[in-house]
Amino acid sequence: MKTWSQELRFTSPKIGGFSWIAGAYYLHIERFISTGNLADRGDGVPAVYYTPIVDPANPYATNTNQTFLADTQHNHARAVYADATYEFTPQWEFDVATRYDDEQVQNTTNTPTAFLPTTTAFTGEVRDAVFCAPQPKATLRYKPDDAWLGGRSRTAARQ
Repeated sequence: MKTWSQELRFTSPKIGGFSWIAGAYYLHIERFISTGNLADRGDGVPAVYYTPIVDPANPYATNTNQTFLADTQHNHARAVYADATYEFTPQWEFDVATRYDDEQVQNTTNTPTAFLPTTTAFTGEVRDAVFCAPQPKATLRYKPDDAWLGGRSRTAARQ
């Protein structure tokens, strides 16, 4: 599996109760995934990677694959985001943020034809999908002060 990610983030100092964060993120993934069911006849079950273990002359041979599925995946994910916060008082704060994600996923079937569960699937079949969406958010926060807790500090109130 090969994975590479990078994030670039900018943040501001809090000035007059206002602060912000903005950034971008990128992720690239290349991976091979396989799974199989092997018959273990006392010799243990070896790891299965790119090729299924098959003995055509003896389907009941030790460690022969009963099932095998394999895929190659290539994923690219990108996002940009921004967040702005304004603290009116120590008790009241307003925050607004947004994030936009764009993910491109490609999945290729590497399963040999003999192991495919349906007649419509085929080795080398490529499936592509794109997922993208904005994710807005707004938050109004109220943090009670000591007077609201009956004049006791929070530490004293917890004891």
